[in-house]
Amino acid sequence: MKPTIGEIRKGGRLIEYLMIELEHANDAASAQALALDPGEYVWFREVTSDSQPPGIATLDEARRALAFVFWWIIRWEAFCDSYIPDRWARREIERRRPRAGAEPARVSSVQVTGEYGGLTARIGLENIPAESEFEIWAHFLSGLIIESIPPAGPARRIMLGSGELLITIGNLSPQEMAELIRECLAKAEIQLADHLAERASDRRQREEEAAAYLSDYSEISALFPEWVKSVGFAGDESIHNGSRLSIELSEDGERFGSEIQNSLTQQPSVAHCRRLGNRVFILPEMRPRELLNALQSCDELVAEEVREMKEKERRREEGARLVENELRRFFQV
Repeated sequence: MKPTIGEIRKGGRLIEYLMIELEHANDAASAQALALDPGEYVWFREVTSDSQPPGIATLDEARRALAFVFWWIIRWEAFCDSYIPDRWARREIERRRPRAGAEPARVSSVQVTGEYGGLTARIGLENIPAESEFEIWAHFLSGLIIESIPPAGPARRIMLGSGELLITIGNLSPQEMAELIRECLAKAEIQLADHLAERASDRRQREEEAAAYLSDYSEISALFPEWVKSVGFAGDESIHNGSRLSIELSEDGERFGSEIQNSLTQQPSVAHCRRLGNRVFILPEMRPRELLNALQSCDELVAEEVREMKEKERRREEGARLVENELRRFFQV
């Protein structure tokens, strides 16, 4: 039975009570969009609440709950298929006119209006880079335009997600404006090409370093502790705090990941150590033999933990089998 408002006020828990009630109201409002019958949602929440002891549902209640969950999932799947969370951004991307070949970006349309307290030019572009390169190209182009075209009052010099430029026209003549935009477009292409070339060079260098490291590790991998599954340089998406050196732990090693991290942190050769799931990232990026020495220093601790854990599991299983066999003998089954 819910407490009265007077009782809640006396206990000093009015804000807490109101927050909980608001959360329940929000849940009920959301449920109405997915539940065939809001009453079924209220019933389902009641029978699955933490206050109910487990295992008391009847067969009819189980079937009723299964029907509720089934139709909830059907309506949720239909909702997910039709819902577009980033509708505006997707619409902007659809309006872009990406390049099909090697032609550089160029102006495709111009519209001047009296928006934003002055004349504003909306300049459409075509042959713009593909989606994977658009953001960095737009960053370069926006920076060049801001540097090249002086502001005029409450100026707007922005690149839209659709690949259009929105620029407030100041004291520049149309010819000067056109020349500056062409110049900015040409410079942006050069900056993008340089950036992509530098990124490709960095990627090749990282791949070569990763291959060389893996080769050195393979020569001595048999000497590494059993709880080490593999060692190598992580990919760009997995780099943590600037560290590429990743130690993948085995199943036993993962169970004692915290102990391994603490032990490695105490090693003089380790400046930084962080565990994420079944991986441990280390700084500095030691060569395989240096890393082997650091890992061997904490191997005895981990090995002892693993032995104790397996011994406990063995004793537990033996005890369970013994009791089971005794019960079977007494019951003659």
